[in-house]
Amino acid sequence: APAAAVVEECVEFNVGDGTAMEGLETAALLGSGDGNGLQMGDVALVTIRGEYTLPDIPAEIPEELLPKRLKIIGASTFSPLSECNRNSGDDGQDDVDHLAKEVFHLQVRVASVGAARKGKIAMSAVERVAWGAELQAMGTALFRAGRLRRAEAKYAAGADLFTVMSAESELDPSAAEGNRAAAAAAAPLYTNLALCMSRRGAWLEAEAACTDCLDLAPAEVKALLRRGAARLELGRWEEAEADFTKAIAAEPRSGTVMADVKRERAKLAARRREQDALDMQTVGGMFDRMHEGGDGSRGDNDVDGCAA
Repeated sequence: APAAAVVEECVEFNVGDGTAMEGLETAALLGSGDGNGLQMGDVALVTIRGEYTLPDIPAEIPEELLPKRLKIIGASTFSPLSECNRNSGDDGQDDVDHLAKEVFHLQVRVASVGAARKGKIAMSAVERVAWGAELQAMGTALFRAGRLRRAEAKYAAGADLFTVMSAESELDPSAAEGNRAAAAAAAPLYTNLALCMSRRGAWLEAEAACTDCLDLAPAEVKALLRRGAARLELGRWEEAEADFTKAIAAEPRSGTVMADVKRERAKLAARRREQDALDMQTVGGMFDRMHEGGDGSRGDNDVDGCAA
C-alpha cells in the first residue's frame, strides 16, 4: 500500500488563547515532563485523542463529530464527558460518538518560542481584569456548548488571577479603585466556576469557590445562593439557611432571588422531613429492641462474639 501523505502545517498560537487543539497546548506546556515545556528546535511525537483534539475556540463541536441522535437535539446539549461511546440509535444502527474515536498522530517541531504571557503577579489590575474577561467569555461559550470540563478550566484560570490584589495606600487611591474593579471581575468567574463544580457534584469545591468569591464581594447573591445549595447537599442545613437569608437581605426586592430561595428552601424542608422519618425509624427500632429484652437487658438470643 502506498505510504500515507505527510502534511506539514505551521501553527502559531499562544498557550491559553484557545485556538489550538487542547492536546497540542498540553504537549507544549509539558514537553518531556521536565516542567520546562517544549523549547525551540524540539521535536516531539504527540498522539491526541477524543475531546482533546478540539480547540476551545470555537467552542461548538463540529457537527460531523456529533452522534446522529444528538444532532437532532442540537450541539448545545452535548457533553463529551458524559456522552462518549453511546450506542443503539433510534434507526437501529450504531449511534457512534465520532468525537471519542478522533485520533491525531503528530510530529511536532518547534520553530520558535515567543515571550510568555505575564504572570498574575506581574500584571497590572487593568491587565488582570482584561485577561479575566477573555477567559470568562471563553468559559461561557464552552459551557453553552456543553463542554463543562473546559469551561470549568477557563473559569478556574480566570478566578486564579484575582488571588493577587494591589497593595492599597492613602497616597495612591488608584490601587483601591483597581482592586474594586478586580473584585467585580472576579465575582462571575467564581460563581460560574461553582456552577460547573456543582454540575459534577463537587459540592465541597463549589462551596470553596463561593467562599472565595464572597471574600472579595460579600454581597454577591449568586455566590450566596450557590454556596447555600452546596451546603444543603453537604448536609449543613443551618449554614445553608443562613446563606439563603443573606441572599434575600442583599436583594430583598428581587423576584428571581425570592424564587430561587423558595425552591432551595423547599428542597431543604424535604431533606429535613426525610431525616425526621429516618430518626423516627431509628427510635422505633430502639424501643422494639428494648421491648424484646424486657427491661432493656439483653435477650437470650443476643450474642457478643465472645465465648462464655
